[in-house]
Amino acid sequence: DPDAEEGPSARSYVEGADAFGSAGQIGSIVQLPLALAFMGLSLTKIPSHIILGPCILVGGVVCFLSAFVVGHQHVLATICFVLSNVPLTAIGSIPYGIVAVWSKAAVQAGNVGSVAMQMAVLNCCITVGQELCHMILGGLESYESVDVALKNLFIISAVANGTAGICAFFLKCGQAPGKSTKEKSIESDESEEVSTSIE
Repeated sequence: DPDAEEGPSARSYVEGADAFGSAGQIGSIVQLPLALAFMGLSLTKIPSHIILGPCILVGGVVCFLSAFVVGHQHVLATICFVLSNVPLTAIGSIPYGIVAVWSKAAVQAGNVGSVAMQMAVLNCCITVGQELCHMILGGLESYESVDVALKNLFIISAVANGTAGICAFFLKCGQAPGKSTKEKSIESDESEEVSTSIE
């Protein structure tokens, strides 16, 4: 309670605000090496979805800890806040690589890539989660207290992140694209010519 008189409530509020500020600063510092690490991993042969999946699962673990373990422990809350930057940074960068792989595969398969669809996918990766969090929390707060609503939101987020992290492993990025119709027709003509010359 920010308006509470000097006492345990006021001290708890000040300590919580200080912990939140410190966690935000540490998280901002951690984001830079995380982004550089993801950039380095993107230069390897590791498919993007194999990198993204574990990062999303980290978000599920953070939400689970926030719902059932953290409570009023400032240190643990700070650790969870900092760890939440792993999925946050990953989901803000890795999907660009995934969409680029899909676009390249579509072009090699003879299909025309849709820039509008690519931008829509990227926009969904960045904004849909935020919008759902606000809408779900607002709905929960309509019949629950803020504390209970936040706990339930963390539970829902843990399930959603766990499901998304597992599904990310099945995105099939980095696989060789199928041959286009034009390439298949060329190969068919070549095989017919070879068979004719043999005869």
